[in-house]
Formats: sequence, structure tokens, C-alpha cells
Amino acid sequence: MADIWIKRIAVFVVALSCVVIVPAELRTQAAQRAAEQVSIDADDIGGVVTSAKGPEAGVWVIAETNELPTQFRKIVVTDDRGRYLLPELPKATYKIWVRGYGLVDSGAVSAKPGEHLALRAVIAPDAKSAARYYPANYWLSLLQVPPNSAFPMTVSIPNKEMPFTRGERSMQAHDPVGSGPMQQVVVENQARWIATVKNCEICHQLGNRITREIPQALEALDSSTQAWDQRIQMGQVGSSMLGMISPLGREQSEKILAGWTDGIVKGDLPPVPPRPAGIERNLVITMWDVGTPITFAHDLYATDRRHPTANAYGPVYLGDYNTGDVYILDPKRNADETVHLPTRDDRNLLPRSGYAQQTMAYPSLYWDDQLIYEERLQTEVKNVDTKGRLWMATTFRARDNPAWCKEGSSNKFAQYFPLSTSYRQLAYYDAKMKKEQWIDTCFGNHHAAFGEDKDETVYWAGQQSAIAWVKPGVLDAGGDAESAQGWCPAYYDLNGDGKYEKDIDKLIPGAGYYVAYNPVDGSIWYAQTQTPGRIVRIDLGSNPPETCHSEVYEPPFYNSKAPGKLGYLPRGIDFDRNGLVWTGLAGSGQLASFDRSKCKVLTGPASFDGQHCVEGWTLYDVPGPQMKNVTDGGSADFLYGTWVDQYNTLGLGANIPIATGTDSDSLLAFMPDTHKWVVLRVPYPLGFYTRNLTGRIDDPNAGWKGRGLWAGNEARTPWHQEGGKGTRSEAVHFQMRPSPLAK
Repeated sequence: MADIWIKRIAVFVVALSCVVIVPAELRTQAAQRAAEQVSIDADDIGGVVTSAKGPEAGVWVIAETNELPTQFRKIVVTDDRGRYLLPELPKATYKIWVRGYGLVDSGAVSAKPGEHLALRAVIAPDAKSAARYYPANYWLSLLQVPPNSAFPMTVSIPNKEMPFTRGERSMQAHDPVGSGPMQQVVVENQARWIATVKNCEICHQLGNRITREIPQALEALDSSTQAWDQRIQMGQVGSSMLGMISPLGREQSEKILAGWTDGIVKGDLPPVPPRPAGIERNLVITMWDVGTPITFAHDLYATDRRHPTANAYGPVYLGDYNTGDVYILDPKRNADETVHLPTRDDRNLLPRSGYAQQTMAYPSLYWDDQLIYEERLQTEVKNVDTKGRLWMATTFRARDNPAWCKEGSSNKFAQYFPLSTSYRQLAYYDAKMKKEQWIDTCFGNHHAAFGEDKDETVYWAGQQSAIAWVKPGVLDAGGDAESAQGWCPAYYDLNGDGKYEKDIDKLIPGAGYYVAYNPVDGSIWYAQTQTPGRIVRIDLGSNPPETCHSEVYEPPFYNSKAPGKLGYLPRGIDFDRNGLVWTGLAGSGQLASFDRSKCKVLTGPASFDGQHCVEGWTLYDVPGPQMKNVTDGGSADFLYGTWVDQYNTLGLGANIPIATGTDSDSLLAFMPDTHKWVVLRVPYPLGFYTRNLTGRIDDPNAGWKGRGLWAGNEARTPWHQEGGKGTRSEAVHFQMRPSPLAK
């Protein structure tokens, strides 16, 4: 009998095992059959994504190859049945895997264009594992900001500067931003505290893995506060980082940052981001590696924003602020090349940027004692004009200006507002001739806006208390640099007479950052990145500089006339074709529109405080969570740039404002008619940090394939991205299909 029962038990166990195995096999077969139902062409890969829970909707399918001249990736999103289609893949073998919120990465499988592929997604075993893939702003939302009740807050900062001393770790013994008696400083309100912390994001994300975790190399220190004190000072930019945080009180702010990372170690987790939904699932992302592992990419351009069909299917340009080079991507050949820009003066005579210190308090975690930052040319590309020329700001000479720029010159602009130095000049690169043309300017240059007049005037921000311009039409007609340029002071018109009078009016302090051209009235506007910050309007009039006239507008900032509105730290600025201003408020985490027609006061004494037209502002919170204890709206995200898709280059419609979700791996498109957001997320590699974007129409008759947005991954620290040291920057093409399975 015992033998019989043993045999029966054995048969039962085998039967049970078959019950487990057979359904799994059937599910795999069913998935493959479903994958084969997706219609594909010879250059597509299509299929279905399933997990133990069934079809996975709104997850990313990533294809990557290194068999092309440069690293290439294509990323799409699954539809509501888990189906996907990777379109227009160059011939190569691809690694393909699945990433999504609630999952961990699936194992990569190999495939070639023309194949159907059923992919198996992997459910995350726990919330912590799932959170590894969340954008940085979600992790930053765990930061415990001092509540409103803690302000005004008195903090201690050092009095005077002293040099770094290598190896001193004590916060009391080593203070690179000051020594001797400490002074007491008041942080007036919570907004100024937040803006100071967020200013760290002008270089890199906050909340990415390298910032939310204490590096193993620092774990031996006595406390996480000491670890933060040392990590802030690491590498060439250490003094700048410490200088940014010190206005909040060095020890006080480092304790708050330490509390943030300590909480994460103990298990604090951010809220779960939503998966792509609706039209967000129609997104197709194509990426190419460009540059070098130490590239500081600053701006990417592919066309003339006034004529988005210019340079169709042509090269895409990325500037390197660090090395001064320009990288040219050919998206048709999937190849990139490097242009080394020359200088007129000896390169070693060109001043470095303030961030490229040649000493450091502590070695870099990644580069040890190596001095990787040069930052002499500080090249930033700006636009491709209708002649195919790439315009850029770049330094090619020492700072001292020609005599015609200075006081005593016969130049009318110099007589009105003399300029003695220029920290960066202009140039354009002719890709057909493979040659750079310098344009010497009296003024310093940063971002640019392109006018719509017969000379195709290029307006430049970056000069202190001024706006400036160069007229390519004058240069093309044989004029020299002096005759082609001009500039106007930016000032508070305190008596409202429309003229700058040195003894009466007051210059607007500081330089503009992003600048925009109003297509309705031809006025020039720029944003100043302060708290609350301001946007400045300049009307050049009929005879600049005498007829230049300025207006200043601040976003609502603790203003009793605008209850419920609090915005600050504008950076990007642009217009729609109707003349409405759009600007990203990087500090408060909002997109804002400004309608000047609502203003009752424009100039005069009443305009001096900048808060005279709060009624013109409308603020929109961007998607994503806010930081702890912040109750005045907004988001933890950081909006570096703002651009309006005036000509429907993406496919969402004309006049769609788009903010860069610089801390959320995304572009954030706002639909003005519905007040809905479309989040264009780059899920891989984690750490997509972009400063600007542009749109190009390669073929208006080719449907979705003939149009799209372009942006670059532009962190000062590309090694902060997923992949670490050795990772390069990327040029990224965003396209919007009519459906997730469109070919």
C-alpha cells in the first residue's frame, strides 16, 4: 500500500507542476501571437509587453545600438493593450528592454528591424526598487523646506574671502567663503530660501542618484552633515557650489540637506509618478550621443525658428561651453563630428568662466585631481538662419573693447552708453564653407532672439543693464561690425518721458538671460533670474539709442493685491504669435503668461517697484509634486528654459508654450485652450537635463515623420546621468505620432 501511495503522490506532484508550467508556456505563446498581430514595416520592430499582471500599458520600450557611427536609441510607449511599435530603425542589431513606473528593468533581448517581439515586463518586488526610476524632482519633493513660520530667518555667513586649503574637513577650521567674525544675515521669506537652493540646478539636477545619496567615499565621516559639507566642495566647481548655498547659512542649510538624504536612507520614498497616458503614448524619442565625457553642452539648434522649414533634414548643432567646440550631428547618417573653433587672441589670454577654478578643496569623486574645466571660449549656439549659418556666442579675444566702443568715441551708441569690455563676442559658422566668421561686439552676449525685419536682426541679452543687436543684412551687404551693431540701456523711466536721462532715471541692474522678440509690435523682452526676478520690455523706437524705452514687470511676490499668486525666478521667455509673453518661473515651479494689455501702469514713478501690474500675470503649476512645507503652489521641478511652438513643429498645434522640465527628465507642453499638460518624458538614460529646445519641419507633407522638436542633454556634469563617468551628452528628437502604433 505504501508503494501505491508514494506513486500516487508522485503523479500528483507532477500534475501540479504541469499546471504551473503549461499556463506560463501558453501565456508566452499568446503574447508572441499578439506581438505578430502588430503591423510593421521592414524598418520597424513591433510587439506586445506583458507582465505577470497582463498587458502593460504606458510603459517604455527602449531600443539601443552601438553599431552605428554614434550611439543610437529609439524609445516608444505602449498603448492601452501593451502593444508597441519602434519605427524607422536604421539597420543594426538592437538591445531592447522595458522600463516603466511600477516595474524594474526587464532583461535586454536582441532584435533586428522587421521582427516581431513579445517582451516580458518585470513587476518591481517592492516600492523602493520601483522608485529607482523616478525623475529627480520626485525625490527632491522629499526635502523638508523650513515652513513659512520660520521666516524671516537669521543665518550666519562669513565676512570675507580666503583661499582653499586642501584636506581640512572641519567646518569651523575650513571656510573657503570667509573667515574671521561671522555676520548675521536675514533670509526674508521661504521663496528666497527655495530659490537659493534651486539655483544649484543651473548646473545639474537635484534629486538624481548622485545628489540624493551620500557617496561611499564619504560614509566614513562623522556625520552626514560633514559629508554634505565635503561633497559640496569637491572638484573645480566646489567653491561656486559652496558660494551658492552659503547665503542660507552654511551649517544650517547643510543640516537640512543631510536630513533629506538621511530620510531617504531610512526609507523615505517619493510619490509614484503617473505613467504616460493619452497622447503622451504617441511620443517617439530618437537619441544620438554627441560630444565627449567632459562636454558641457549649452544649447542645441537645428533651424531658423522664424522659418522652421530651413535646414530641413540638415545638421543639428550643439555647443560646448567647456571646450569651446561645436558638435555637428547628421541625423541621416547617424554620425557626429567636431568643429574646433579658432580664436583671434592667444587662447591662454582668454579669461575662464568663474566656475572653472584651477584649484579645489577636495578631489572630484569622478575625476580626482584632474582639471577638466577650461571654459575659455564658452561657446553657446543660438540659431541656424535662412542661409544655413549657425550663429553663436563665443569668446575669440581678450575683454578690452575697441576704441569705438568706449567713452570719447564718435559712435552714437558709445556716446549714449559707452562699453569698455566684452566678455564674449559673436560668430557664425558656415557649414557649406566649413568656416567661422567672427563678429566683434562691444557688448557681452548670452542668449539671442531673432527679429523679423528685412535685416533679420539678432537681439542679444547678457550685457549689464542693456539690450544689444547685430544686423546680418548689413553684414551681408558689405558693412563692418561697427555699422551692423547697436545697443540700448535698460532703465526705469522714472519721469515717464521715454528717454534715458542719467541724472533722473535709474539703470535696471543686472543682465538679461533669455531674450524674446514680440512678433506683434517688434519689442524686445528679456528675463532676469532673480527673486522675484523681472521681465523687461524694450521698445527701440525710430532712432535708437535716443528713442529706446524700457518697462519692468515682476511676477506677483507676496503682494496683497494678488492673493494666491506667488511666482519667482524667471529664466526662459518667449512669445506666441499673438504677442502673449510666456516665461518659466524656475523657483516656484510654474509656467506663467503675462498680458501687458491688462496693465494700468506702464512707466513712471509707480512702476519702480516692479509690482505695478500683478493683474497681467497668470500662473500655472507644472506637473509633479512640491517640496515639503511649501503651501503656495508650484512644483519641485526646475524650468531652465521656455519656448513657444509658434508653427506647430511638434504636432500639438500652433502657439503651444513648452517649458523644460529640467529636473524631471522632460519637456512640458501646456495646452492653453484646455489648461492640460502633455509630459514628454525621456526615461533613459535617467538624468535628461535640457536648457532649451527648438522645432523643425523637415517635410510639411510627410505627416508626423516630417516634424518634431529637438533638445540636448546639457548638464554641466554628464557623468551624473545614468551610466556614470564616460557618458556623453545627447541630441534628442521628439516626434508625436497620431497613435502609438503609427508607422
